[in-house]
Amino acid sequence: MKKYRIHIPASAVSDRLDRLIVQHHSGFSRREIKRLIDRGSVYVNGRRIRQASYQVFPPAEIQIFVKENLEIEHVAVQIHWHSLVLYQDAHLLIINKPPGIPTAPTVDSAVHNVYAYLQQAGILSHPFYPFHRLDLDTSGVLMIPLSRQAVRKLNEQMRHHRIQKIYLALCQGIPASTQWKTIGTISRQRQPPSRYRFSPQPGMRGFYSESHFRCLAYRSQPEVSLIQARPVTGRTHQIRLHLQHAGLPILGDAHYGFQLSGWPGDFPSPERTLLHCREMMFTHPLTLDRISVQAPLPADFARFLRLLFPDISDKYITNAMPTL
Repeated sequence: MKKYRIHIPASAVSDRLDRLIVQHHSGFSRREIKRLIDRGSVYVNGRRIRQASYQVFPPAEIQIFVKENLEIEHVAVQIHWHSLVLYQDAHLLIINKPPGIPTAPTVDSAVHNVYAYLQQAGILSHPFYPFHRLDLDTSGVLMIPLSRQAVRKLNEQMRHHRIQKIYLALCQGIPASTQWKTIGTISRQRQPPSRYRFSPQPGMRGFYSESHFRCLAYRSQPEVSLIQARPVTGRTHQIRLHLQHAGLPILGDAHYGFQLSGWPGDFPSPERTLLHCREMMFTHPLTLDRISVQAPLPADFARFLRLLFPDISDKYITNAMPTL
């Protein structure tokens, strides 16, 4: 992603945002700036502005974020969003998040994300309360509370570890044992800032993290395992980091240890991180019913699973969600 910073001095004359950018940066046309503003890629003094006619009063700092090769829109327009709804009532919306689309607005776009596409499809309306997120490549169960009362009670369940999530991951390598637990701290790296690091050492600075793992299947040629993960805490990139620490990087996760050079040429290369939130179990915040919601696998994950484990139980394969 490219980041442009434009300083508008105090001596400049107040003007529309789009005109000021063109005046102070020759690399953008008026049409390009309008498109970037509409998308939510332009900030004035740290605040996202989505009106080209917005009046800027100097001195001011304008930031523009441009992500090259934006493919999200091409994927999203082909998805039948109504088919992804797993559960819905007056208080909760739960969907099967597709891979390749951010959960929430990103720094370079306010319109290419799950929430925005659900609103465009008429499935989600205000108010809604973001509760948790899945990484860009991660698919599966995503819960969106629709009332303050619901999100408050769900947060309480989360704090007391009463919401259970089960993930499936295809990993490079074979675990040393069938079941294990990983405990340690997770902290953000300074460079690059989008990465995190895990330390199993007690007393290290960071946030406490805990995950439980079980190996469901493995093979030796190539060395690949199907791992079930049950995170107790919900830290950013937690499962990916814990599996990397166990010597089991997730297929396609080059950030955290997957080595494409060690992948056999007679198998297709994974094009994304193959991690899926398969199931979520919780107590409904209003009715107090115990609810379990399961999300079918995306088609690309299901294809890899069937290719690597031809005899795998159909319970993991059936009703695979189409992926484009």
